[in-house]
Amino acid sequence: MMIIRGNKYRPECGKHRQSGLLLLLLLMLLPLVHGCQQEREVDDSPERDGGKVELRFAPQILAFEPGDKLRSGEAEEPEVETLLLMVFEDHIQAGDRTTLLYISEATREVTGTFSAELYTRSQPCIIHAVANYEMDQATKNSLIGKDEREVVARLQGAGHYFWQRFTLGRIKAQSNIQSIGLLRSFAKVTLVNNSESTFTDASIKLYHSADRGTVAPFDPQSGQFAEGILTVAPDAAFSQAGDYATTHYPFETRNSDSNPLFVILKGNFNGSVNYYKIDLSQKKINAGGDEEITKLHLQRNYQYRIVLKGIKRPGAATEEEAAGGLAINSGVLDYALDAFPAIYSADGTRSLSVEQTVFHVGAHEAFITPRFSYKESGVVKNESVQIKVVEEDPTKPLIRQPINEDYKTSGVLNVTINAMEEGSATRQARIILEVTKDGERMVRSILIVQYASFSLEPVLINGFDPAIIDANLPAGQRAEISFVIPDDYPAHLYPIPVEIATSTLTPDGVTLPLKVVRREIDSHTSVNEIVYTYTADKPGTHTVPFKTNKKDTQEAVTVSAPNFLKAVTGYNIGRFKGQLTYSFGQQNNQVLPYRVPELISTSHGRISMIDGTTEGQYDIYLPIPLLESTEPTNEMVRVTARLIYAESNNTQLTRLFTADVPVTEFRDLYQANKEDPAPKDIHLTHTSTMMQARFIGLHHIDGQGVKETILIPKDAEVSASLEGREVPVRVWEDGMLEIDLPIVEHIEKKMLEMRLRIPTVTDNSGLIVEEYSVRIPVADVVNHQIEIKRTKVTMYGNIIWEGLPLVRKIRCYFPPDYINPAKTYEVGTANRYEIELPADLSDKARIQFERGNVFWHPTRINTSLNELRKDATLVFTQV
Repeated sequence: MMIIRGNKYRPECGKHRQSGLLLLLLLMLLPLVHGCQQEREVDDSPERDGGKVELRFAPQILAFEPGDKLRSGEAEEPEVETLLLMVFEDHIQAGDRTTLLYISEATREVTGTFSAELYTRSQPCIIHAVANYEMDQATKNSLIGKDEREVVARLQGAGHYFWQRFTLGRIKAQSNIQSIGLLRSFAKVTLVNNSESTFTDASIKLYHSADRGTVAPFDPQSGQFAEGILTVAPDAAFSQAGDYATTHYPFETRNSDSNPLFVILKGNFNGSVNYYKIDLSQKKINAGGDEEITKLHLQRNYQYRIVLKGIKRPGAATEEEAAGGLAINSGVLDYALDAFPAIYSADGTRSLSVEQTVFHVGAHEAFITPRFSYKESGVVKNESVQIKVVEEDPTKPLIRQPINEDYKTSGVLNVTINAMEEGSATRQARIILEVTKDGERMVRSILIVQYASFSLEPVLINGFDPAIIDANLPAGQRAEISFVIPDDYPAHLYPIPVEIATSTLTPDGVTLPLKVVRREIDSHTSVNEIVYTYTADKPGTHTVPFKTNKKDTQEAVTVSAPNFLKAVTGYNIGRFKGQLTYSFGQQNNQVLPYRVPELISTSHGRISMIDGTTEGQYDIYLPIPLLESTEPTNEMVRVTARLIYAESNNTQLTRLFTADVPVTEFRDLYQANKEDPAPKDIHLTHTSTMMQARFIGLHHIDGQGVKETILIPKDAEVSASLEGREVPVRVWEDGMLEIDLPIVEHIEKKMLEMRLRIPTVTDNSGLIVEEYSVRIPVADVVNHQIEIKRTKVTMYGNIIWEGLPLVRKIRCYFPPDYINPAKTYEVGTANRYEIELPADLSDKARIQFERGNVFWHPTRINTSLNELRKDATLVFTQV
């Protein structure tokens, strides 16, 4: 058997700092591992199965804040008191199931480590480490032979548990201490009173939190254990969180209208006890200028910090009065509510954070952009993070690889999700982020779960699709939008944010959060669109009341939600169906069905794919006035679709396919049968190719090979040519360029030339112009960041002579020797200068400017390009 010896580790308890330091010294022997799904590399030398070995383990728990310590009056966080190791046969050896082999109970020892005996094993095994969970021998015996989902996923109780799942390649005798990064089963809610001069004896009580929690976070739909999945104990009851205190450690709880989470703040204001109600929610101003409120769920391993800044007026006289009323507003209480996960190393100097740990995607091809940040002593060092993808089924990968390495500068993973094969079930993959420094290892994981897409259909307006609303009636006519959430939608994915995109309808009698987004018509045209969000918390038909906001309107309305196919309905608009196909043209005229619903648009009305599995079947909605008109017209309805694909060398390109359909063809079909026009098939042809890539401006490389670079800014002047032919190019975000390429054979072998000009206006009318260029094959452009070398730096600015006679020349001296001037430059009559600096000059390198033609008491200025970017004025002062 195996022995785990682990230290009691409380990152928030100041009085245990010495034992914490001892633990850190011990952990230098083995990588420190944090994250939900951990993998261990062990010695693969042969050893007979069945013998007993003794191994030692040190539990580690990420801190909520750097240098976490107890504040005055704050309750200590629960500790690791006991530890169970549940050893399962790995699913690789046991098909789709794991099998519990035995449970070993660890012993805590005075050395600060835990010890437990395990049997030697030559094959991989899965171990669940469970802290503070009591289990008698009879219960342990009854679980032997069961799957981990039957055993661990069902563990729940009122204790404060810690948990981790990890894999051992084999079990054998080890002299080193194994570290286990444990995950809390509970959250932390803290009050920080920064208004003690006017509000004393402050404390809080938490309402409607669960009275018990699960040991591990578990997704029943995918059968996966993963950090970030909200897992409420099935037997939980919801009530107040005990007595008033400045700190509570509650279990995971979903915040909903039927079970709202809030705290009651109690304290002494103006000599009497007052009570205030604070909702567990955050407010922000959306793009439309309106206030948007987001309910916060209680999540394990998260801290919720209420910072009290000031009391403006008395609150309620009793707790009951406060709890039964509305939450306080800014006119009564000045406070801030923050929510953040535990992400810090034990010494507080390093942090590895992930913005979102679980992504749910539909069956069709999709794109997600997980964000992360790794810092050392507050400095971002994302380049230190290593990325690994672990697929559930490597033969049918969920994630398209490789993932672009521009994440090293941006902290954003650009991830393409492959479409699910028809008839496939739920599948998943993990992205592992890992940092190792000084023998210590930090790990975070991102779980991506792909479901067969659900449908919102039928989506109707006033019970019809499309609906007819009398164009002669004034604004304010009823336009109820309804859709259906199917009964088999996974319960743990509620609530569902359903987005309704409409510009001509307004919510009627209900308040819905809104935002303004840009909707792309084609690669060069986009429009503003208003999107309302309705929250669905149960299956069945949902009806959202809307009304028209002006007379004589028509529109195709889009209804969408995560894991659902986008649906379109409309009013006063004609609906056409048909098949959408495409071909590449030239040497390949094969006609194929188009199947990617997110990447299709139209110049008129709306277009969408009917569902994700039908062979290219589409809906298009066109305005009734366009179809009813009898006026002659040459107008076209342009349909644009995109296909993102990778060449054999992993060059990723986006091909644009278009079709121009005469309005008269739709009009004739509509006039023949307005209720159900005959199908209209549309064939798309390849018209252009787009390529996106991130370019990095390379300034300087020092003697140790350290590069000095910048991301290309949005305002850069950029041009491109392919084999000498100019091609359109745009900068979408810092460093990311989109290039339109012509249709040519073997485009990946063609040479692309990029030219950039970045002007920087400084204080006092200065200007620095940096020019860059690169010439590379198209195949080298994407799937990794491209360095574009700085070729010229020109600087313009003013010269001020303080107490010195004017001269018309200045000299410049550059590293490394500063002996011979690089060049002598003329000074204009208006005391303006123009200087060309070395293109490979470091931004930090010291530059010396000297008055020219003066051989006695020369005056020099010592500065750098970084400093000159702020103010390019050269001030010469008499020494």
